[in-house]
Amino acid sequence: MGKWDYYRFVARYLGLVLFKNKTLGGVAERAAEERGDDPFLLFEDETIGFAAFNRLANRRANLFAGHGIGKGDVVALLMENRPEFLTTLVGLGKLGAVTAAINYNLRGQALLNSFKIAGARKVIVGAECLESFREILPQIDPELAGEVYVDRRWESDHRPPDQSHDLNGLLASASDAKVTWGLERGME
Repeated sequence: MGKWDYYRFVARYLGLVLFKNKTLGGVAERAAEERGDDPFLLFEDETIGFAAFNRLANRRANLFAGHGIGKGDVVALLMENRPEFLTTLVGLGKLGAVTAAINYNLRGQALLNSFKIAGARKVIVGAECLESFREILPQIDPELAGEVYVDRRWESDHRPPDQSHDLNGLLASASDAKVTWGLERGME
């Protein structure tokens, strides 16, 4: 075994030991408790602290728990890189859901194939991705049409699909209380 092979082995082993039974949700909770308002995320002219980020993730987790998402459910996420992408990813992780992050650069058949492979129960799409999503919507499972949540950080010239949900409106009334799914099951 060469020197670099040894280092890769040690790094991989330590990663498994250190992160055993760890979830993104548990890590976010601990970081919020330990770091509070320290800056965590910088996006454009916005700074989000650890505690604020965790509350945003909790808000999304509580909303989706109320909409029937739980452990093992697959949720497709089609959104550009922005804070809402991360808060959604962590929030769904707090529920034990699986996030199928779909590459927002895909179009046409490649995008359709990604959705079919994901087998998602619900879809979260950023308004900035509505054009490409609407192109494939008629070819996706018809039952999924009513399970689309549109996140509007920015307004879009593209109309949301019929039967879709305005995620921002729903989040306005969602609780940011701590979500304990992973903690109750021995995962931190």
